[in-house]
Amino acid sequence: MAEGKLENRFKWKEVLIKIVLISILLEVFVCNFRFWESHFWKDTVTFDMLSEGTYELSEGQYLEDGELVIPFDEEGKTDILVYEGDIKAENVFIKCSYLNTQNYDHTYVDVRFVASDEGNELEYLMNEKGRKVSLMEPRSSYIRLHPAGDLHSLRLEFPAPLNEYMTGVRISELKFNVPAPFTFRVPRAALFVLIGILFMLLKPSSFLYTESFSFSQDFPYKKLLSGLALIGTICFSLVFTNIDPLYNDPGHITQYHKLAEALSKGHLYMDIDIPDVVKDMDNPYDTAYRQSLLKAADEPETDIWDYAYYNGRLYVYFGVVPVLFTLLPFYVLTGSHMPISAAVSIFGLFLLVGIWMLLKEIFKRWFSKVPYILFLLSYLLMIFGSGIFYGFRRAEFYSLPMISAAAFAVWGLYFWFRADTSGERIDVKNLSLGSLLIALTAGCRPQFLLTAACAFPLFWKYAMEPREVICGDGSAKKKLDAGRLLRILLALALPAVIVAVFVMYYNYARFGSVFDFGANYNLTTNDMTKRGWQWDRTVLGLFIYLLQPSRIQGVFPFLFDTLEDAGFTNYLGITIVEDNYGGLVFNHIILILPFLPFVIRKYCDKQKAGLSFALTAAALVIVVADTQMAGILSRYMMDFGWMLCLAAIIIFMSIESRSNDNTLKLFLRTGLLISLCSGIILEVLVFFSAEGASGVMERIPRLYNYALNLVEFWG
Repeated sequence: MAEGKLENRFKWKEVLIKIVLISILLEVFVCNFRFWESHFWKDTVTFDMLSEGTYELSEGQYLEDGELVIPFDEEGKTDILVYEGDIKAENVFIKCSYLNTQNYDHTYVDVRFVASDEGNELEYLMNEKGRKVSLMEPRSSYIRLHPAGDLHSLRLEFPAPLNEYMTGVRISELKFNVPAPFTFRVPRAALFVLIGILFMLLKPSSFLYTESFSFSQDFPYKKLLSGLALIGTICFSLVFTNIDPLYNDPGHITQYHKLAEALSKGHLYMDIDIPDVVKDMDNPYDTAYRQSLLKAADEPETDIWDYAYYNGRLYVYFGVVPVLFTLLPFYVLTGSHMPISAAVSIFGLFLLVGIWMLLKEIFKRWFSKVPYILFLLSYLLMIFGSGIFYGFRRAEFYSLPMISAAAFAVWGLYFWFRADTSGERIDVKNLSLGSLLIALTAGCRPQFLLTAACAFPLFWKYAMEPREVICGDGSAKKKLDAGRLLRILLALALPAVIVAVFVMYYNYARFGSVFDFGANYNLTTNDMTKRGWQWDRTVLGLFIYLLQPSRIQGVFPFLFDTLEDAGFTNYLGITIVEDNYGGLVFNHIILILPFLPFVIRKYCDKQKAGLSFALTAAALVIVVADTQMAGILSRYMMDFGWMLCLAAIIIFMSIESRSNDNTLKLFLRTGLLISLCSGIILEVLVFFSAEGASGVMERIPRLYNYALNLVEFWG
């Protein structure tokens, strides 16, 4: 045994050395190929356009201290002819920055290149996208050119910048044919090493698949792997939660902060002045008309945007429970507002630990013999394959009710699993606590109440199973245990009723109905009071939420909004859409399992099949309801994605437990790994996308430019 361990240790040392060497070679030769390429250019000379004076100034443009100053025109853009002659141009080196940046010193400058050459007598735009140049990222200044033969002229265009206060562009250096520098990026090389190690650990032949989940046996690597998976995921998620300066700014006041202020004063309506033009409208929910009236009256639209307007007052229609647990206590104790990212972090941590505990309980009861590594991969899939990570990536107040509801739902299921002690008895305390937590989702995001459907497959057999009783004549007879059934029903219903009373009162006090949460009175992009239920929207929602293919391009950040084109549907009417980056099932192929009844029937017993069916059915109902009541928004995947993931995990592990087909197991394990990798890559790329990251290019330009030049090394 000692010799075997020693042999494995030396084997892993050799593997690690190979991975490091391959990573270094990739970094030196592949990621720096522009450096090697530029040192083999033939018949080229470095040409300084500023010192040679090849540029042609237009009105308002001037030279100052050897630098070109190019003010924007009335439309907020400009251009300058910087070269006219005849030259073999392999690349252009440009250092430039905006004038009057207004604290945007780390931003990039958009540059587009218009040229004429041997193959084009007239000027043409070399690329619509252009390039982004940043003084904070030296590599961005080296831009490869591909003219048709010798270059005859080069004009630089500077489109309107993100910040309206920027008044122009200053060019400090401008040259042709400057060899690209060699840059060894340690983070990129480290990423290659990490990918190599993960590949060796997770490949189907890895030793990790030989050890079972069972916690009764002590495998030395389990604690290490568990710590890396749990703590690593928490750190990774919370970094994304707090990376955007908007959401962790105490001055960023949201509807939830206004609700905390109102509650602290003892009322439910917002202390916001409503413009008279809105009060006088016959239909204040008519968005375009309301906006036109506000504009004519010189009143701001943002002050009342996204509030529920009812009987002359504004209310917050988002669930109140997250405020009661975080924002309100903080405001009462400190007199200031908790950054929204802090509240998301609190519930996010609660959720991540809850997913871990729930899966641990499921595996311990049902799948103790499956490989331990599959438990870790299932945990990661629940986070990166379910849409839940949206809450971390975009820690705005819209995410808070969803991420808090998900946390309560997951912990509720955990206590329900704890309540069922292998069919022998029901732990009423855990049953009641689980019911209470799931009921609290009504005060966060009511859609999550459908989690309660899981009670049927979990407790039906125990509640309805007849008990053997002895009759007066000594014979035995089976009879329903009414006392046991009543205890279970009370444990399930009583906590839910208590929460329901408070939620219903909260609804009635605001909108005059115990069942009205107020979402239809929202002053938003459309009149939701007239939205109605249109079945034509249903198939559209099912397709986009679940099956829509991703839109991938070869430029950073590679993943783009699939709904950017207004022609994505033939629906004639109002249906609200926001950025979408592919359906859940399309992006995570393992999620097809809940939709394969023949597989479920073959490998799952009644309880597991019933639970997976309840989760899948609840998810589909939520998809339809979200589509009909609100629209198609990527954050709504947080409502149902975790349910599909949990259903898929239960079915997958049932196959692992019952099947002897190693080919099938290999196929499914590969699908799980592909789904997980797809999820992690997708979430990181969406963060950098213009649509999905709340403008990370604008808010964190230094990070964006660093990532762009780190990844798109061939630019």
